[in-house]
Amino acid sequence: MKRTWKWFLFTVLELLFVAVIPLVIVYVGYGGWGKEANRFKIYFGVLLSVVIIFWIIKTVLITPWIEKQKIKAGNLEAQLEAENDKGKIANIESALKRARLTETIFSWILPLAFLLIAFLASRAMEQAIVKFSGILGFIGISEFIGFVFGCLVALCVDSKHK
Repeated sequence: MKRTWKWFLFTVLELLFVAVIPLVIVYVGYGGWGKEANRFKIYFGVLLSVVIIFWIIKTVLITPWIEKQKIKAGNLEAQLEAENDKGKIANIESALKRARLTETIFSWILPLAFLLIAFLASRAMEQAIVKFSGILGFIGISEFIGFVFGCLVALCVDSKHK
């Protein structure tokens, strides 16, 4: 496939509008995603937005490219079986190794990115969850005390004629 300046320009623009600009919009819209961000509400929105953007990148860019690499690897394997020339065999093996390595790397990019996002989310919400669990503990104690009093109220059955 011949790569022209139009192909290059359109590829760069596609990457720009599919990956870079959405991430910049998320960054600017939430005022960053570091310690300055509100870690429980805004940070979750940032992470959710990044996950959606990664999913779009995978669907639009990575998956079709991986499919092409799989087809290319299949074709190279078929050529390798039919070829007898040692020089061509070495070239085909080299190309097959590159295609398989590229396929493997791009197949693992998204799962590793989601794992990284999950790790960052758990670290970012750690303090908020500790505070929230403390609040839930106090609410639970209060509710249990209310339950005890409710049981005591239920046991307070007295007849008028006693």
